[in-house]
Amino acid sequence: MTVYPKNKKEWWDNVDSRWHDLDNIIMRFIPNAAVEAATFKQNHDERLADIFQTAWSKAPDASWIHSIPGWGVLCDLCSERFVLEE
Repeated sequence: MTVYPKNKKEWWDNVDSRWHDLDNIIMRFIPNAAVEAATFKQNHDERLADIFQTAWSKAPDASWIHSIPGWGVLCDLCSERFVLEE
């Protein structure tokens, strides 16, 4: 179950539990970042938030985007990336 991240642990728990969907989004919009993203995820490297932000910005501004599995999680992770600074 995905929880709106309120702290660093919840942010990474969301990444870990929804990685399949998040990885698919990265592959769809910025495939050249997939290997780096997987490494960042494995090491819990906060630079993964930058990759998520890039994927979000590369996606079209269209209503269908919200039907992509994991899109809402990606948006939450982008908007709540500040919790990584705790």
